[in-house]
Amino acid sequence: MQVSVRANVLREALERATGEVATTTGKAPGAVRITVTIPERCTDEQWAAVLRILRSVARWGASDGSGRTVVWAEVQEDPC
Repeated sequence: MQVSVRANVLREALERATGEVATTTGKAPGAVRITVTIPERCTDEQWAAVLRILRSVARWGASDGSGRTVVWAEVQEDPC
């Protein structure tokens, strides 16, 4: 699967799980980072869905430095 398709699938899944708009940025050649803010009133079901999505990628993380929880996930193009 190409990185752009994988990134779109990941972005759409995070948006469905959170109800928020996710952003996509190119981190490095062949790598894409998807970032989304977790809603303030996130339900247990939403968190479970977000964690399932994050666990499906090799690199992910979270931050709350802005006062809101933000998660990110990276996908990389598979080497040929």
